[in-house]
Amino acid sequence: MDDKMECSSEEKKPDTDGGEEGSGEGSTKSPSRTPADLVEGPESKRGKIESEGGSSSSSKFKKRSSSGRRNYRKTSKDDSSSSEESAPHNESKGRQQLSEDSSSDLDALNICLGNDRLSSSTSSSSSSSSTSGPDSPSGLDRLKLSKSEISDGHHDDEEEQPVVLLKNKPSHKWHMAQEITARQYGTSSKSQVPKLFTDRFYGSRHAVERLELMYKLEDHNGCVNALHFNESGTRLVSGSDDLRVIVWDWAIGKKYLAFESGHRSNVFQTKFMPGSNDTLIATCARDGQVRLATLSSTGACRGTRKLAEHNQSVHKLSVHPECPEEILSAGEDGMVYNIDLRQSTAKKMVVVRENTRKVPLYSISSHPLDQNEFCVGGRDQFIRFYDKRFPKQIVKKFKPQHMNEPKASCQVTCATYSYNGAEILASYNDDDIFLFDTRHSDGADYVHRYEGHRNSATVKGVNFFGPRSEYVVSGSDCGHIYFWDKETEAILQFMHGDENGVVNCLEPHPHVPILATSGLDEDVKIWIPSYEEAPALAELKQTVISNTKCRLDERSGNAESFDGQMLWFLWRQIRRSNATRRDRLRAQMATENSEGEGEGEVGNMISSSSDDGDDADSDGDDDDDEPRAARVQCSPS
Repeated sequence: MDDKMECSSEEKKPDTDGGEEGSGEGSTKSPSRTPADLVEGPESKRGKIESEGGSSSSSKFKKRSSSGRRNYRKTSKDDSSSSEESAPHNESKGRQQLSEDSSSDLDALNICLGNDRLSSSTSSSSSSSSTSGPDSPSGLDRLKLSKSEISDGHHDDEEEQPVVLLKNKPSHKWHMAQEITARQYGTSSKSQVPKLFTDRFYGSRHAVERLELMYKLEDHNGCVNALHFNESGTRLVSGSDDLRVIVWDWAIGKKYLAFESGHRSNVFQTKFMPGSNDTLIATCARDGQVRLATLSSTGACRGTRKLAEHNQSVHKLSVHPECPEEILSAGEDGMVYNIDLRQSTAKKMVVVRENTRKVPLYSISSHPLDQNEFCVGGRDQFIRFYDKRFPKQIVKKFKPQHMNEPKASCQVTCATYSYNGAEILASYNDDDIFLFDTRHSDGADYVHRYEGHRNSATVKGVNFFGPRSEYVVSGSDCGHIYFWDKETEAILQFMHGDENGVVNCLEPHPHVPILATSGLDEDVKIWIPSYEEAPALAELKQTVISNTKCRLDERSGNAESFDGQMLWFLWRQIRRSNATRRDRLRAQMATENSEGEGEGEVGNMISSSSDDGDDADSDGDDDDDEPRAARVQCSPS
């Protein structure tokens, strides 16, 4: 390992940008760590992640041990660091010789790499990337070898390097020693020094790359579809397919309050109302209702009431700090309601249409600095902007220009504003994530595109991360969480975020670099920047290639409607929902009827509920005929 790093250092000096003290390539790791060691750059420590604690658990997520050692980051099954240490010394010499002699033929390449076939080097690219990597010249040239450069015709099946992995990562701009010194002595900035210190760390590449799983918040009995921090960031509210709403004291990892939402089907959104001192929580669900829960100061729910009801599912709500009494809701019936808590009835503000067809809506977001502007997205390619003062006319529409083709069937699953409203981020079903400049005119194309993830199975969210929206974060059908740099579009972080395979919700903390996520698992995961090493991203290449292949197969019609994992999950959820429904029917009939009559009616209803299990995921409007407890947020397609 030491010899290999010395050879790679002759080709290109390791990146020491960002004030990281990663000197001494090839030296062994000292047992005592200094504060400067905690901010070493990823380029100088790529591939050195150690498996601490010696746990052999098969769980994909490991919690903090009692000794405080951080041993719960998910690592690759094939330890890249151990494979590099066992590699022969002549391989590093061969790579150095290959970089110096660009005219070497294919036989020389095979001899230098110690492989009989060039394609075999592809399988070990994840382990060798820790020393050469896509960012170094030698690694980049090796991974960019195209089929036309291979003359013997034996390597037609070689996988090309995904373009997103070739993008340059931003340099480090956060220096721990300098920032601590500035915090102690003060700065000339008008901002308060403690807040400035926190914001700079929050927006640093270091904070993103050191994120790891802190713990899980477990109490739900179904998929968790909604997450939202309060204004101070001390409480987190979640909504689930089990029809319950839970308020968490996430800092200690415990439940603060749980109550029944009053909905008849999957809860899709939960929001703390601004200015309410965390006593009002708005919710929406698949049953089309928008409800408001009132909490007491002692931690009890006083009750819930219905504010409005759409004809179909309602996926998103929007609230604005300047209008603490108003709620905007968007439903699959194409309607946007303006709900004023001071009035008894909700106002139908917008009916979204494309020509004469209603557009089902999956997302709504309010401009953070303009209380009158909001945008919606749904079952077509457009992001539409409206003004509440003139709701009958569209201010402007955006969509990627390549979606003008007649066969394009992509749909917007989520759209959200940046911290100042200058940009808007849109995630498209069966496509990538696109960033638009809201200052551009009507019909403008996107300015950035973020690739590598997969958005097909569920209605996924997307969000900015950082106090100035420096990064883009999204879940994926592969069960991972992706972080992109907003400007360079490079993937900076890649974490396994869901054991059942899909990450749907991502909620950044409003003040500190902490992330809450949820998906098909029945828990909420809290991520903090406490890991000591930079991410190895060992499985990133193969995962991105697999996501791209699945997307292409689905577009060409070669893919099945559901893969095996999704079918297994749906089958398990249907069985669980039927069992929950039977329990609720027994309890309901026992209270309404006599004991003798109740048994007969309950038996008939239970038998009928088991027969209609195949209709559990239908899109009908009669929610009472559907299983209540656990249902996936269905794909828009």
